[in-house]
Amino acid sequence: MSDFHDWDDVRAELHDGDDEALDAERARTEAWISAFHLAEERKRLGLTQRQVAELMGVTPGRVSQIENGDLEANEVATLSRYARALGARMRIIFDYGDDLRQIA
Repeated sequence: MSDFHDWDDVRAELHDGDDEALDAERARTEAWISAFHLAEERKRLGLTQRQVAELMGVTPGRVSQIENGDLEANEVATLSRYARALGARMRIIFDYGDDLRQIA
């Protein structure tokens, strides 16, 4: 008897036919990963949350929310200010799978 389970069986059991719940969880996970990348980039540049907050004109708590929260809830202007605080420019790209379109 093996302690390993077939991934398709485990996924089917957890999924239980609820595509909407699975899509919502996938979106939350992707947003968390994106927020994690923001924090990693800030750290790579040697900046603290306090320094970024001062550059953005917000509180360190707000920077923490941006780096730990749901990016879907953040306004484009907020993320753009975050990018500028890191010395970058934010770009918005639509990904159509086989075609990338920069819109901003």
